[in-house]
Amino acid sequence: MRAQLRVAARGGAVVVALLLTLRPLHAQSAQSVLAAGIRSYQSLDLDDAAGLLTRALAFEGRDALSRPDHAKALMYLVATELLRDHRDSAFAVSRRLVAYEPRFRPSDLDFPPRTIALYDSARRATPAVFAAAPADTALRSGEALVIRLFGSTYHQIQAVLARESGTALRILYAGPITDSLDVRWDGRDSSGATVPNGDYRIAVESRDARGRLMRSLRLPLSVSRVVAETLPSSPPPGSAALLPERQPVGPALRVFAPAVAVGAAVMLLPSAVAGSESGGSSKGRLVVGGAATLAGIYALFRHHPGNAIPENVVRNQAVRARWRAAADSVARANVARRRDVRLRVRAGEPVVQSPEAP
Repeated sequence: MRAQLRVAARGGAVVVALLLTLRPLHAQSAQSVLAAGIRSYQSLDLDDAAGLLTRALAFEGRDALSRPDHAKALMYLVATELLRDHRDSAFAVSRRLVAYEPRFRPSDLDFPPRTIALYDSARRATPAVFAAAPADTALRSGEALVIRLFGSTYHQIQAVLARESGTALRILYAGPITDSLDVRWDGRDSSGATVPNGDYRIAVESRDARGRLMRSLRLPLSVSRVVAETLPSSPPPGSAALLPERQPVGPALRVFAPAVAVGAAVMLLPSAVAGSESGGSSKGRLVVGGAATLAGIYALFRHHPGNAIPENVVRNQAVRARWRAAADSVARANVARRRDVRLRVRAGEPVVQSPEAP
């Protein structure tokens, strides 16, 4: 039993040792392998440097080197191959670096003049372009998307706006490039019409002195129209916001009605009760009833029912004028907003292709 335990313990120790040995390998990242390759180059351990740098460049996907680190690894591989007297290999890696990152310029603090001279000769022999554009841009009328092109060396290029399918819509630039230049696109095709929503690309072709296509770069664009929302218009002022503009009839009627009622009672009620009266008494009642009725009529017109109230009219006119001014302002703003159609342009990552690529 003890012998079995000792065997199991030794087996467990071996497994733990293997795991500890493998752990650093799994923990290694592209950046750490690159750093080890640079240290080997600086120590002139050139075979190890070449292997480590090649390994660092082989990482893919999310584990891959960043664009600046990828360019740095290629440049150190150029220097390593040149020190190993592999000049053809160094020149080939230099051209690979130029095609990958035309903007790259090696530092004379990190690399000897011989290495920089080799890279410069490869750069002059490798026409290539890189493009940089804002990731998300809103274009109003009269504005343009600016695409900055970086050239590896002086050569002829052509930048074309095309559909994602490849159908050319407009030539944006045709001519030479040296170090860099800006290409502008205002969201229109060759006919001057604004392009509809969809996927597009700006294709940039690099050609050598004999006009042969050396490289093609595609910058994907996604275009969509954006229309500003209109502002709500306030309703006209209601009765709650306005004062009465005429004298009310109610108070006058409250004075007029009792007087008329009294006059009618004086003239009619005694006749209804007594049935007959002398002529003099009848005339007296008519006079009294008529006087009461006339008093009610006088009181009615004294209250001026239905007449305009000037101060209220002026105040309501001011309220209505302010509402009309606000409504006109909103209407003008909405007209401008409807005309303010913007293009939203999203730029993707540029893709560099060789002439053989589809």
